[in-house]
Amino acid sequence: MSKVFAILFLICLIYLPWLLVSSIWRKAVRGRLYRRALIVAVTAILSPIGFSYFESRDAQEAGFLGLSDREDAERAGITDPAIWAPMREERAAQERENRKKAEEERAAKAENEARLKKEEQAAKEKAEAEIKAAEIAKCMSDVRCAWDSVSIDLLVDCKIAIQGLAKWDFEWTNEWTESAFMPAGWSKNKKGILMAIGKNLKLQNGFGAWKHVSYLCAYDPVAKRVVDASVF
Repeated sequence: MSKVFAILFLICLIYLPWLLVSSIWRKAVRGRLYRRALIVAVTAILSPIGFSYFESRDAQEAGFLGLSDREDAERAGITDPAIWAPMREERAAQERENRKKAEEERAAKAENEARLKKEEQAAKEKAEAEIKAAEIAKCMSDVRCAWDSVSIDLLVDCKIAIQGLAKWDFEWTNEWTESAFMPAGWSKNKKGILMAIGKNLKLQNGFGAWKHVSYLCAYDPVAKRVVDASVF
């Protein structure tokens, strides 16, 4: 049956061009020739499908899994399906092993690339951290730089600490454009501690009288916390 389809396909390949050429010269029967050409074209398209179907069925009847299986056997020089069957299983097992090995190699490669990328990112972050730490250390060695870097936090934290020393009421007297604290250098007793001083505060005593006082705040610019606070 497959040979029939093969012959039919060849006939269509020869007959179809002749119909098309004839339709150009024979105007009177052009429509009929077009219909014939359409039928032949459809037949030419369907013939390989039928050919493949019957070839596959013939291969199965012969003992192969299908047409492609028989073609694989023929490429290996084998025509007996009984001889081919164990070889086919061996080839399939080898292909599975090769795929497994390839997948393992891809996974190992991906894992290695991820590890290298992670190490590269870690090295980059470490370098950036070292640079930042060096910049911070350099800044913390300069009073003005250290003050500018923590002035807002220092203002808030030191105000809270100074206010906590008041036994009764208190009142800040500085204008809103004026800072309540001024830098007074580094602490002489503790290394790396900023000293902030001011005199814009009034404290009330137990009799209700108000008194202007000065105040001092020792601030750690690295830890960003008040170390000590006092009024005088």
